[in-house]
Amino acid sequence: MKRQQEKIKDLVEPQAFDEVQSYASEPARALNAYRFTDVTSDLLGRWLDTLADLPKNRGTARALAGLRGVGKSHTLAAFAALASLPDLRNTVSDTHVATSARRLLSRAYVVARVERGTRPTLQEEIASALASALGGTEVEWMNEPSMMLNQAAQMAAGPLVVIVDTTWGRETRVSRNDGPVLSEMAAVAEEASIFVALALDDDIEGADGANVSLSGAYQIDYLDPEHLYHIADTHLFHKTEQSRAALHDIYTSLRSTIPNFNWSEPRFTSIYPVHPLVAEVAPAVRLYAPTFAFLPFAANAGARATNRPARSLIVLDEVFDRAEYDLRKSEALKDAFVAYDMLSAQSIAQLPIMERLPAKLALKGLFILSLDGRGATARELAAGMLLHTDLAHAEAIARIEKVMDQVFAGAPIGTYSRSRDSTGDVRYRFEISAAADFDTALARSAEQITLDASVLDELLFASARARFADWPLVDNEGVRFDAATFSLMWRGTARTGRLIWRNGARAVDEKREEKSSESESMETARASSSQEASDSSSRDAGALDWEVLMLAPMLSSAGKNAEAESESEVEEDESLTRAIWRPAKIRPEEAESLQRLVALRKDTSLLANFDETARAAERTHTSLAERLWSRLYLDEGVFAQKNSAQPLTPEARAASTLSKLLARMEEPLLDAAYPEHPHFTEPLREGDAAQLVGDFFSGANQGDAQTQVLARLFAVPLGLAATRGTGYIPEAGDNSLQMGWVSEVLALTEHAQGGVVPLETVYAKLRRNPFGLQREAQYLILAALVAQRRVELVTSTGDRITRRTLDRALRWDQVAGLARPATRLLSDEGLTSWARQLTGQPQLPLIAEDKARAAVREELAAWLDGWRAENLLEKFSALPDEGLTTRTWSLAAAVRKSFGVVADALEAERAGTISLEEALQRVADAFGDSEEQFARATEQLGQLRSYTEALDARSLSLDYLAFAEATSLDEIERARRELLVIAEDVHSLLDQESINRFALLWQAFHERYGEHYAARHDESVGPRVNHSEVDELLRGEDFREFEALSNLSFLNQQYWDEATRLIERARNTQCKLPVREILVTEPFCACGFRLAHAGELSRIRQELEELSARGRASYRRALSHLSHNMAISLDAIARNEADEMVKQNARKLSVAFAGGHVPEHFTLEDVRLLERAIERMTAPPLVRVRVPSGEYGMLTREELRARLDQWTDELPDQPALIEVVSEDEKSGT
Repeated sequence: MKRQQEKIKDLVEPQAFDEVQSYASEPARALNAYRFTDVTSDLLGRWLDTLADLPKNRGTARALAGLRGVGKSHTLAAFAALASLPDLRNTVSDTHVATSARRLLSRAYVVARVERGTRPTLQEEIASALASALGGTEVEWMNEPSMMLNQAAQMAAGPLVVIVDTTWGRETRVSRNDGPVLSEMAAVAEEASIFVALALDDDIEGADGANVSLSGAYQIDYLDPEHLYHIADTHLFHKTEQSRAALHDIYTSLRSTIPNFNWSEPRFTSIYPVHPLVAEVAPAVRLYAPTFAFLPFAANAGARATNRPARSLIVLDEVFDRAEYDLRKSEALKDAFVAYDMLSAQSIAQLPIMERLPAKLALKGLFILSLDGRGATARELAAGMLLHTDLAHAEAIARIEKVMDQVFAGAPIGTYSRSRDSTGDVRYRFEISAAADFDTALARSAEQITLDASVLDELLFASARARFADWPLVDNEGVRFDAATFSLMWRGTARTGRLIWRNGARAVDEKREEKSSESESMETARASSSQEASDSSSRDAGALDWEVLMLAPMLSSAGKNAEAESESEVEEDESLTRAIWRPAKIRPEEAESLQRLVALRKDTSLLANFDETARAAERTHTSLAERLWSRLYLDEGVFAQKNSAQPLTPEARAASTLSKLLARMEEPLLDAAYPEHPHFTEPLREGDAAQLVGDFFSGANQGDAQTQVLARLFAVPLGLAATRGTGYIPEAGDNSLQMGWVSEVLALTEHAQGGVVPLETVYAKLRRNPFGLQREAQYLILAALVAQRRVELVTSTGDRITRRTLDRALRWDQVAGLARPATRLLSDEGLTSWARQLTGQPQLPLIAEDKARAAVREELAAWLDGWRAENLLEKFSALPDEGLTTRTWSLAAAVRKSFGVVADALEAERAGTISLEEALQRVADAFGDSEEQFARATEQLGQLRSYTEALDARSLSLDYLAFAEATSLDEIERARRELLVIAEDVHSLLDQESINRFALLWQAFHERYGEHYAARHDESVGPRVNHSEVDELLRGEDFREFEALSNLSFLNQQYWDEATRLIERARNTQCKLPVREILVTEPFCACGFRLAHAGELSRIRQELEELSARGRASYRRALSHLSHNMAISLDAIARNEADEMVKQNARKLSVAFAGGHVPEHFTLEDVRLLERAIERMTAPPLVRVRVPSGEYGMLTREELRARLDQWTDELPDQPALIEVVSEDEKSGT
């Protein structure tokens, strides 16, 4: 998708933001809505740890400072919620804060919230807070602050938490001197068990100026506005890596089309789609609109803007629309709004239609930019409001100035100002009384500031640190360095260089210090922040590839002599690519802005008289200084080298880090210095080099997936690997000799004439032009030459590292140098001997003749084909995890390094890469030219082969054992237990005795278990099983009566349901499957028979018989409960029945029930009459029963419950009225 077609929703996913209005009344919601950053996580963690560790009768006083709207109140609310509500501590998402919160255990701390601005005095506000937290009335609590706090600490019975914060939504500042009382609170807290947490708002006298004691009484933490930008980036506007790449393109486009759009890319990306200028002006807006806050505004505006084009940022007109209601409440803005309303209604209406909307937007933006007294030029409005057109930039700016002049032509005198600055640009501003007074005072103070070189250096050095997170010339404690080593990525390698800051205030480095002193200084400098480069840079710490000298900026009034003098002191060093980063000159209006920034930071009277306004202006001018740095060094700065200078490329200007910027600018210089250096697509680390040496070049594990990836990334670009099929193998032929670095190394060894070439000599040769190879790449080259037997490494003790001893254990710090191979090559007879041993063909002829060579090649090819077909090493790698142990991996590695290396050598010979003699020599090397090693390797091969083959069979046996049922036969169970013991140790597959024992036991177990299971299966469910006993029971008179009575709808059916299930089981207990064949592979029959179910058929008949008896007895008791009603209903049937036989039967049953006797036997006809009788009952029958008691003796609770359940189950199922009578009542039954 093209950038022009993208929407904001394609690049970011706005998240909901819960704007809590009252933190004190909704602590759970306030905590849930809080978004942690690294800064606030550390801050709250420290505060919670302090609270948890407070000793008895000792406390502390903490304060949180920062501009309004930065999140101080929300942070204090989150702290209070965690202290007072233990249930909320488990809901914290931040791990660090959650850990500290758990240290509070389950204790609920008493929290008193002192809301400044709710009472005339802070003393009264303290009394109100303590009354609310601990009970009582404000009048009862009212006393000296120290006495109130001491009493509260005693009543809290533990650490008391006191939160002091300005009440939410207050439109005016708290105009009183609270400093002394706040200092007194801190002093009391130190001696009592109290934790005081203070929001150090700008209206508290004592933070600065007249009451500096607060800084001594409280431990103050500062919440920087950057905290808000991190929240916006992390929590409000979710972005993917792809969308961040797209935002980079959009940022670059805005920079190229809007010249004054000079905000940094990190700031732009973090709060996109909000314009960076919105974040700068937010503190000024909050001066007059206390409810305005950056995060809620950004969240709401971002959610509404999702369908906009990607370049359509949220700008100042939307800030105006959001804050206008609150801004109009401010008395200080009344006159400004009168002018705005008139200009908006009258002047803009007189403009051409096409110019009205841009003019309206510009007017809103100008109003917001006037709140801090700054105003704006047409250039600043164009960049801040994105008022770009198709016209050339100069023409567009002129058009905006013309429109603004037309708009302000009708403005009342004194409501606006129009002035021309030193550049000729017109600056427009709404006159705001408070802002105007402040601007006058600030201008007067700024005039006293002299911008000498040291002041400029201090200001712009800080701006550089704000622009780049990886700025290396300052450490975490703020200690500055004039120079530091730094790493940038070039062709996939970390190139270490030196960044030097040249302070224009003094002559720096008039004469370079001695190399030892310089090296010592460099060690103290901050290393590169790039994690990618850490491994490589650490190994090449003493080798510098580049140097960049950053000159300090000069005022435009500085002459060319000063600039030339600064650059003339640069010395040349042929070993480095040296460049001078020369900034543009500072313009007069920019110098004025810097003077104002210095005044805001140093003139305490500005803070004392204008407090919040001064602080907001300081933040604004700091941002201007950061943007000025971008213009000086990025937009108009140049990189100069010798007699040439070039501006920064667009990619360098848009770089998000200093390392990326320098990489862009140094790339052509390094290309020229090291033209033959290979292109790596990823950084080559020390661990990567060790794996390639130990697994790839040694042949120990060439097929490993990660090793193959590393070979593709690094060995191939160095010309040290060749393609074979879909993978890579070490280059075995002469192709590697074509690489310049290989030729250089071999030339050094030849020149040494058998002597040892020091490793540092090799390093120096390959490190300089034209190769520039670092140590890790050089190690790969040397390992490849050792693997090819072209060189051998010599250790400091004189030992030789050859192809056979090359592995991961190699320690390069113990390698002194390299030399030509000292290993004696075998004769034709020796080589043929190895061919015979490998192939098992003792009659192979000597390889001296062509015919004999062909025969040897044929046998070697047959061996290789067999090896590839068996695919043993790949089969081992595919084994399940439980089979891959350290011991078996070592066994496989040994086979891979012996027979695996042999296979690779024969493969290379077959491909024509190496000669037959070289292949056989490598075969001999693989076994150390030792028959004993060959025998040991052959034994290891056999072990690995049998292990790999046996593991699958062992797994099947274990599965069989796991599912085989327990038996009552000792010989079977003893065999099972011993088999499981042997199988627990997977290494038993490497012991032949264990293998034989397992096989013997398995055969015995399998046969005996199978015969036992099959016999029980045949007895229970086999095709010859006799079901006559069950059939005879079902045909019996008693069961037929039971079945007949079960058909009565008003009787409990549970007995018949259970009988039905038993009958179904009896009819299904017959299996005709070939059980003995099934038991060969499965431990049970597919019919579902289990040994535990053996003899079930005989038990089913007995259960059915017992169930039938219980059911008939239960049915008779139920019928006896209905005897009176039954007698009446049956008598009625007898009187009205026409069939004489039915009439007689009904009368007989009626007489029996009337006498209180249930017939001894019921026929099917009887049951039908009973059903008719119950249907004739128009009303629920009265069933009179007595509760069974006394007849069971002593019962447990469970037994009694069972008896009562049985009694209720025997009652009729149909609706009936139950009358419970005593045993003595004559009417009871």
